[in-house]
Amino acid sequence: MDKQLKTIYSKIDQTFEREFFYDGSEITIKRIENEVRVFKERHPDYVMTLLGDLGKSFPEAKIENWTQFFNYDRCMRFLIEVNEELRFIAQVSIFNYFSIYQHPMKLADSRYNYGDLVFINKDETELCNQIYECANGNSGDFTWLQSDILNEVIKDFSILADDKKFCNEIKIADALFTEHYI
Repeated sequence: MDKQLKTIYSKIDQTFEREFFYDGSEITIKRIENEVRVFKERHPDYVMTLLGDLGKSFPEAKIENWTQFFNYDRCMRFLIEVNEELRFIAQVSIFNYFSIYQHPMKLADSRYNYGDLVFINKDETELCNQIYECANGNSGDFTWLQSDILNEVIKDFSILADDKKFCNEIKIADALFTEHYI
């Protein structure tokens, strides 16, 4: 296991209990609330600064702030939609990690159909690199996690069974960012 992965697993072990992902855990919830508070203190104007930087860098794009810290989210989330095909959601974790995923959608028969969620790696697209530069802004302390790390299953937290109906894979992305994706 490399140094970055050891650091990530150490943070996960210090913050989470397995029960949090299934029935909630007061201890984990308090730890997350504390991390959110510390993050906001360290980056008091982060959301407004980032929205301004994204607006300057992508004046034609639809940009929305989806940050709610809903259901004990561990991240701030921002939509950057250039068009229906180029629709990215950038996430900045309270643990100082960055990720971005593409989640295309199409309107068909007055319903939105969403494509598969795909994490984007650093230097994979110039557009995502620009989003990362905006997200890193003046702080410069957010590490962009690669898709192989984000998609790694945390075996100690997961229920892995032969029956897919009873299989819950908790991935690193679920712990560091959120468990529900839009």
